[in-house]
Amino acid sequence: MNDVSEKLPVRETSAIRSGDSADDGRQERPWKCSFSEAVCDRFHCTPGNFQRTVFWNCFSRHTLFIGKLIFFFNSDFFVDDWEAIKRFGLVRSSKEFDDELNDLDYVVRRQAGFLRYSIGIRVSLRKLSLLRSQVLS
Repeated sequence: MNDVSEKLPVRETSAIRSGDSADDGRQERPWKCSFSEAVCDRFHCTPGNFQRTVFWNCFSRHTLFIGKLIFFFNSDFFVDDWEAIKRFGLVRSSKEFDDELNDLDYVVRRQAGFLRYSIGIRVSLRKLSLLRSQVLS
């Protein structure tokens, strides 16, 4: 069978899913702007500083110092966080945002190392959700 769906990766990204109409039964309106536009408006930052603004605002206080040290010596440690934040910037609805949160949660659990998972040296999913509420209220 030469079906297109057979060629899709096992774990779809939210960009692929965003074409689906509310598969969980929710009816929702898209936001008036993207998440990156809302963050930049709220924090008065340029689009080029969007990722940095979200990254440092979504770090837990108890891990901030260690996170800054790791970032200084090995910024590649946070490559998955930066890529996720970039995808969050394109989001224009709560469903897409939730899909991205689920994707990031999957990445965090997949990389269940001591620093990222146990200590929490990463972007906080809870803080990302709070930031969404803060900038889109």
